[in-house]
Amino acid sequence: MHVLTGPEDARKHVAYWAEEGFTSFKAYMRITRAELAAAIEESHKRSLKLAGHLCSAGYGEAMAMGIDSLEHGPVFSDSEFDPNKKPDVCPSQVSWFSGWANTAIASPPVQDLIRDLVSYHVVITSTLPVFEQLVPGRPPLQERVLDAMASESRLSYLAQRAGGGSPALGLTVPWEQLLKKEMEFERAFVKGGGLLLAGPHPTGIGGVLPGFDDQRELELLVEAGFTPLEAIQIATHNGAQYLGQLDRIGTIVPGKHADLVVIKGDPSKKIEDIENVGMVFKDGVVHSTLRNSLSQCAVRWASGRACGSPKSKRLMHHLRDLDRQTGRSSTVFHSVLNSVSRRCGPGIHLGGCARITVLGNNPLD
Repeated sequence: MHVLTGPEDARKHVAYWAEEGFTSFKAYMRITRAELAAAIEESHKRSLKLAGHLCSAGYGEAMAMGIDSLEHGPVFSDSEFDPNKKPDVCPSQVSWFSGWANTAIASPPVQDLIRDLVSYHVVITSTLPVFEQLVPGRPPLQERVLDAMASESRLSYLAQRAGGGSPALGLTVPWEQLLKKEMEFERAFVKGGGLLLAGPHPTGIGGVLPGFDDQRELELLVEAGFTPLEAIQIATHNGAQYLGQLDRIGTIVPGKHADLVVIKGDPSKKIEDIENVGMVFKDGVVHSTLRNSLSQCAVRWASGRACGSPKSKRLMHHLRDLDRQTGRSSTVFHSVLNSVSRRCGPGIHLGGCARITVLGNNPLD
């Protein structure tokens, strides 16, 4: 990460990357007020947006400069509530978080902050999953998430998680209290007319993964007090609105891009159903999670390893029986699944489109 040397360096940095085709910028924690003001001015001169994960500069200062969005919410990124805050200096996290732990969301300073954010049209991006993992015992472990990690990353994450979140970072901080306070702030911010966005922010102690934690973000927004439909709107419509792309994406309307996710269940009533992804339509291509998992399972099965899901296991047993009947080698599993999924329509087909089709109440159900 480039460390700025002053306001002029900030201008040059924005100008250079804008010329290279970049369309937005993010200011990071130790940027000074003068550097931040210069970067915002240079971005806006080019009709580009600048977001901030701040610390040395506070939310109030950034708003006055014209910043477009603030990342993570104030409980975890606005140091102005540290009573010992010094200009252009990022305070210690313990002191900073203690200030927030002792500040009520209903208090006049926080309510003034919300009014100012709305007045300046500054967007807040919620990233609750990265802070949830600092709370001991949270989030619930899911095999699908652990399976998606590299073995080294999985071991590192589980070791730090076993350490209890807060102790893993060497800090004595009331993480659960702060997480609930950030949730309360985001609810009050939206109630006050603010535009809230959503994202997972894959960092922290390593347990946040893109995709999986986009889903978890929705669940945490509901835990924060939003309805499932409100959470879905925050994660879809609001992001498109902020990016100026609402005429193309963000809602399901005739004429917009048909990038869709098909869910088994009804997340508008039960937000946890958002995890049950059946198919994804992206750029005109259908991606079936069932087909992908079965292809992966075929590889695992052929190499002597166990498959994860019960459906995959049942299908692999079905394939084994088919192999015995046809005399084919088990190494055919992967090629059959891959080649047929490209040729055939909906459903998982074995041995050619016209021969054996596993559908309905067959072994997949």
